[in-house]
Amino acid sequence: LDISFPPSYPYSEDARQGEQYMNTRCPAWCDRILMSPSAKELVLRSESEEKVVTYDHIGPNVCMGDHKPVFLAFRIMPGAGKRCQRHERTLREPPCSRGPNTHS
Repeated sequence: LDISFPPSYPYSEDARQGEQYMNTRCPAWCDRILMSPSAKELVLRSESEEKVVTYDHIGPNVCMGDHKPVFLAFRIMPGAGKRCQRHERTLREPPCSRGPNTHS
């Protein structure tokens, strides 16, 4: 998903300056939402004309501390996950299986 909102950190903690960044650090996107490839496929798959995905930050004009929280809103049709069963094995098995004679 493309990020279309301004960096979420570091905002001034002054309640009167909710849109102002701190001068001591470089603005960055420290708050984000991570998802697996199969979850991303479900979210982005176009199943209806009403499908809307919103990825944004909360409180652009309000002081909430030095971070602006982010959110992801989407709608998935009931049963949509059943179509991604090809990923089921991948999700259940650890990425690196160790045998009984393997040492870390």
